[in-house]
Amino acid sequence: AGIEHTTTFLSATKMRSLYFDKSEYKDIFESKSIKVFAATALIRELIATLFQHQFPGAKQEMRHLLLLLVQETKAFNADVLMPEEEPLRSVLNDLLHHRAWSTSAQELANKLNVTPRTLTRHFIRATGMSFRDWKHRMRLIFALEKIANGSPVKSTAIQAGYSDASAFSIQFKNLYGSCPRDFFKSDN
Repeated sequence: AGIEHTTTFLSATKMRSLYFDKSEYKDIFESKSIKVFAATALIRELIATLFQHQFPGAKQEMRHLLLLLVQETKAFNADVLMPEEEPLRSVLNDLLHHRAWSTSAQELANKLNVTPRTLTRHFIRATGMSFRDWKHRMRLIFALEKIANGSPVKSTAIQAGYSDASAFSIQFKNLYGSCPRDFFKSDN
C-alpha cells in the first residue's frame, strides 16, 4: 500500500491479488519496497482457499497465517523498472512482446534516433541500470515465469535467448540463488 507499481507478465500467468488492512498488520508492512517471492505449495493453497467460500469463519486466521508465511519466505529480485517516457517505453514493450532478446544498444538507439551514449545516459536515469543489465534481467524474469508454468529448462533457455541450458542455468543461479530445476522446490 502506498507504493506506486505495476505488474507485467511476460508469459501466460494467473494472478490473484490479496489486500490486507495495513493498520491491522502494521508490524508486517513496515517495508517501503515491493517484495517478490515464489509461493510455496502451502501459500498457494492458502490463497486459493481464501478465494473459496468453504471456510468463512476461518478467513482471518488464514490471512494471518499467510502473512506469517510470506514474512518467512525469502524474497528475490524480480523487479525491473520500465521507463515512463515515450517512445522508449513503447520500443521496450515491443522488444518484450516479440522477445527480441538479441537487440543491441546500438539497434535500440537507432530506433529512437539517438546516439548510443545518449541512450545509455537516459536508460540508466530511467531504469537504474544499463540496457544490457535490464535486458538480462527481463530474460531471466521471462524464464522464471515459464519455469513456474512447467516449461522444461532447455526450451525455456532457448526461448529466453540463451544458446544452451548450462549458460542459462548459471545466470539463473547467479540472480535467484538456485538452479532453475530446483528453484520452485526450495524455500525461495
